[in-house]
Amino acid sequence: MSLGSRKRRIEIIIPLEYNDKREIEHTKFFETKQELLNHFGGFSYLTGSFGSWRSPDGMVYSDRSTLFVVAASDSQNTLEFVRQYKKKLERRFQQQAIMFTHYRIYTL
Repeated sequence: MSLGSRKRRIEIIIPLEYNDKREIEHTKFFETKQELLNHFGGFSYLTGSFGSWRSPDGMVYSDRSTLFVVAASDSQNTLEFVRQYKKKLERRFQQQAIMFTHYRIYTL
């Protein structure tokens, strides 16, 4: 049996609130959805998660979050786009860091 097509799964965790607990505007999420759809041709959007993390200065942040998932080509172009897009989203959502993960997958 063939493994299928090799791709790269990209996961982006974005808080639903700014660090001062104000809700992030829905327009910012809509803009992100449109960009992912336009660039990758599709995405999944899962909301309602919760997490905590400690910054290098020892401050603990707890967030309600949403998760964007895309299946992209496994290429250097994809990785370069992700590096640049991470910076863009950190500015858009006014976050010290937005968690991006990526790994190889095989789609059937």
